[in-house]
Amino acid sequence: MSSNSRNKVLKEILRMIDSGEASSGKIISESQLCKELGLSRTPVREALIEATASGVLKKIPNKGYQMYEQDENTQWEKFLIISVLDALAARLAIPNMTDTDYAKMEEYIDMMDVAIRHHNYAAYRDFQQDFHDIYIQKCGNQTLIDEIDHMKYSVARYTYYLDNQEDLFALFNEANGEHREMLAMFRAGDADALERLLIDVHWAQKLSPIYYGKKIEDSTES
Repeated sequence: MSSNSRNKVLKEILRMIDSGEASSGKIISESQLCKELGLSRTPVREALIEATASGVLKKIPNKGYQMYEQDENTQWEKFLIISVLDALAARLAIPNMTDTDYAKMEEYIDMMDVAIRHHNYAAYRDFQQDFHDIYIQKCGNQTLIDEIDHMKYSVARYTYYLDNQEDLFALFNEANGEHREMLAMFRAGDADALERLLIDVHWAQKLSPIYYGKKIEDSTES
């Protein structure tokens, strides 16, 4: 099976969840994904099995798959684990980082600024993931990389819980300021400060009640 095909299916599943197309009770079928993505049954079936094993979907006999609803405590417990793993990846990555990596991270920070100004939640989320992936991929520990990927995928539905869009994007702006701090710490090689920032500040906000359970509509207002 092509890993690219499987990842394409997994990305589509997450998109369906984020957009509400796979909201609670709606069925995701193997044949539907095959048709929409133009893929054979093998990568689609294996992606669905992986999503089920990760706790993103649940199998409904003779029907297909549904989004799996996790309770708040389970989500928060997973965020806590992710924060520690992410901080470890950052620490291990420091000796392997290059000026090219720093330039890419800075570029993603700038793109997140644009997404925040345009109230584009989907773009912000994707750029944030790309930012973190740069150092995670440079940590030199494939087992750690795979575990972080698995854990993040298992909490695919995490979203901020704020009705006021201005407050929401103010929170994003604060988080992007933390990205700038991270970049400075990487450049300085300050592993201890970077670890504290990731665990005690950056990921800690995701452990609070305001971060759980409410879908934010994508907006592309200029």
